[in-house]
Amino acid sequence: MKKGFTLIELLVVVLIIGILSAVALPQYQKAVAKSRATEALAILKALTDAQEIYYMANGAYAEDLEALDIQVRPEGNYFSYACKEGRTCQASPKQAGYPVFEFHLQNIGTGQDVRSGKHWCMVQRLVNNGASESEIQKARDLCKSFGPLDPEMTEGYHYLLSY
Repeated sequence: MKKGFTLIELLVVVLIIGILSAVALPQYQKAVAKSRATEALAILKALTDAQEIYYMANGAYAEDLEALDIQVRPEGNYFSYACKEGRTCQASPKQAGYPVFEFHLQNIGTGQDVRSGKHWCMVQRLVNNGASESEIQKARDLCKSFGPLDPEMTEGYHYLLSY
């Protein structure tokens, strides 16, 4: 008598593997997205820290990244980095489904600005740029994993990063 697997047994095994991979793939994609976003946040934090050091030494923020004491490529693999108008440093996504991260600098103007020193994950720009609903939802879920909605902001989809 020959021993072996029947065709039905092999089909059942293939079906089980397919179900397991269908469940695991979305979780894997979320983990990859979060790791890419975390890398962007680390670079953005280093940029804002360098800007604050530059401000303490010179009384104004640097106009370009070259003036800072750190080496950051403006174009990363997944995000582009820039510090704008002496007020904010941003990580803008290169791929759909990722939010914009924005760190406001400490000394951004006279008086008490509610944005001074805050770190945000923003989805509103994706909405304004015509992103699909699934891309917006992916970015919103990613932002939610980093912190709650900022109650002081009324422009929509600003998540305050607990970073």
